[in-house]
Amino acid sequence: MYNTINGSAIYSYRLQASRTVVVNAALEAGYMLKSINWDKFVFGDQINISTGIHEQTAETRPGRQSVGAVDLSAGLLAGYKESVYFGVVVSHLNSPNMSFYDGQKDQMDRKITVHAGAIFDFRQGMDGEDLRNFALTPNLVYMQQGKFHQLNLGMSVNKYPLVVGLWFRHNFENPDAVIVLFGFQQKQYKIGYSYDYTVSRLKGQTVGAHEISIAWLFKNHSNKSRYTEFRGPNF
Repeated sequence: MYNTINGSAIYSYRLQASRTVVVNAALEAGYMLKSINWDKFVFGDQINISTGIHEQTAETRPGRQSVGAVDLSAGLLAGYKESVYFGVVVSHLNSPNMSFYDGQKDQMDRKITVHAGAIFDFRQGMDGEDLRNFALTPNLVYMQQGKFHQLNLGMSVNKYPLVVGLWFRHNFENPDAVIVLFGFQQKQYKIGYSYDYTVSRLKGQTVGAHEISIAWLFKNHSNKSRYTEFRGPNF
């Protein structure tokens, strides 16, 4: 049996750097606790293929069955003229050691996430709301942790009340999937459907993944804000 419990708190600060530039910074501090029940594990060398009897394993029993550590992360997001944004997040800044064995290290690699995009709004939103009559939204996300690298890039097209999007998820060692999105939006709700079509070597073993999302939007009755609005992609 293997259990993981995580808890964290996030502090963020928003800075109006100029009339056209908004910067958001955040720091996350958390604690991770992992535990195992060694006596419930069954290893391959314990099974006798003739009798099916569980025998003694050659695996070394860990010195402790629970381990905890502080986990720190930080991020930065900047927006320009409500239409271009760029952000970076570094997770596991302190590379916590989560080894169950005394005198050994099992440190978590730092995870770096970089994302950027733009919103090209060709017509004014409906009645001043954040609903675009016609807009193009290209964006990308790059992630790296240890030897793992992944790039997601694509674009959505908003033609009120419809949204259509196409993205490509690429693992540098193996292309992964093509993602198609169809959405319908109104002032109070949004409905979306997406399908992940596998293009990796697993495409013969899977039919992809379907996802349906429904969002209900609550109206903000307060019009007072000392910050410039920052808009992100609709879906």
